Amino acid sequence: MRKKGINRMLLGLVIILIAAVAFLLFKDKTPKPYEGEAPRVTEETAEPVDWENKISDIKKAIGPEFLGARIEESYPLGIFQKGDITGDGAEEALVDLGSGGAYISSLVLMRMEDGKPVVVRFKQEDGKISSMMFLAGASVMNGEDAVMLPDKKAIYAGHWERDAGSSSGALVVCTVEAYQWNSQTQTFNFNSALSGEIKTEFCQKAGRLQE
Repeated sequence: MRKKGINRMLLGLVIILIAAVAFLLFKDKTPKPYEGEAPRVTEETAEPVDWENKISDIKKAIGPEFLGARIEESYPLGIFQKGDITGDGAEEALVDLGSGGAYISSLVLMRMEDGKPVVVRFKQEDGKISSMMFLAGASVMNGEDAVMLPDKKAIYAGHWERDAGSSSGALVVCTVEAYQWNSQTQTFNFNSALSGEIKTEFCQKAGRLQE
């Protein structure tokens, strides 16, 4: 009986020893949490846009949006200004329709969508959503401007007018409407605060043009 008890004890110790060895062997093979620097995820940016070589596509996109517009009446349609004002890595373009008067250019803002130029939509101060035409140029008494602001993802239209009956040519009208990109609605929305911020400097500059 005593011999059987000893044998059972030895068997138990052998089992424990085998279990311990197995634990040590497989311990180092257990996957460990990653303790290094997490991999960086880089945001893909859009391909650069060669707007100058997309004139024919631009004309096709503008036609249905601005029915009756006198495109290329005075000179060929061209690119007036470019800048990434949506933050997607691809430049948008202000397109000169070539239909301005003696000193004014008519402009349309366009962006790329699914590889094709499309006319940008704007949400006006009254909430209406539509395409827009900008003006740029100046005479002695009146001025219009359209400026893209990549750092603010915005574009603004500025207007000024002088008093024709004043010897000093003082400004009687000076307004600014700024529109900021909204990635959720895919529109440029009127921004009252930004309009006011830009207006101060814009009107000061317009006032100095006569000096």
